[in-house]
Amino acid sequence: MGLRSDINSVVESASNVLGAEDDSMPDNKAISQIQATLEYIKLNPIEATRVFNQYMDLARTMITFSEKDLNIIDKAHVKYNKLKGDSATNSASKVSTREFLKLIEEKNYEIQIDFALLLPLDISKALDPLFEMMYLASQTIFFNPEYKPVDGDPKADSMIWGHTQIESEDPRVLLHFIIAHGIERYIINVLNLDIKKDSVLNALTDALCLKNARGELDKELLDIWLNPKKPKNGQEGGMGWLNHLRVEAFDKVIQEN
Repeated sequence: MGLRSDINSVVESASNVLGAEDDSMPDNKAISQIQATLEYIKLNPIEATRVFNQYMDLARTMITFSEKDLNIIDKAHVKYNKLKGDSATNSASKVSTREFLKLIEEKNYEIQIDFALLLPLDISKALDPLFEMMYLASQTIFFNPEYKPVDGDPKADSMIWGHTQIESEDPRVLLHFIIAHGIERYIINVLNLDIKKDSVLNALTDALCLKNARGELDKELLDIWLNPKKPKNGQEGGMGWLNHLRVEAFDKVIQEN
């Protein structure tokens, strides 16, 4: 099975989870966005595969950080906290990338082999729970619009709910969201690691910022992470997972080293 097969697995897994529910919530925007993204993948398999490959490269970078890389990341977070006037030791998660790598140390070699070979990753074991958690969030928020999920709340942490806040109608935005969370679900579910999803996504963000600072990142990928979930005044929409200060901090540290 190759990368194209992984992209097909995204469609198959989502269809299995959502297919029986297509008519139950006809006005559910979150479900409609997922379906639009699946249609985009079907119509643009080469482009979807290219994006998937970019994230696999990010994941390989994330799990093979050198000590030099980690030192740069540590310095970048210190600089980032200063730029935003925050004394916290890590900005996006209470588990730093260095700590994350210690948590996965026993599994790291297995992870490296999996991501180096690309497949046979048992992708369905990652995608099925991902789409189940996304569907649960879509359903919960559709029937209870006053509910506001927050990280740390057990109910919210049992779901993947970020897509319900994305307002962009560009299906590529949710494609990035799905693949990034697919990597997170693979590391947690398939490898049976007892870590929080934010720990994985924080480390993935550091990989993205580091590759960008070194001139190794596709601008479209960076823009989708930077652009806001709720765009205003003609802004391009995105995932809103990253802010310019964090990017700036990494850029400055790379320039200084």
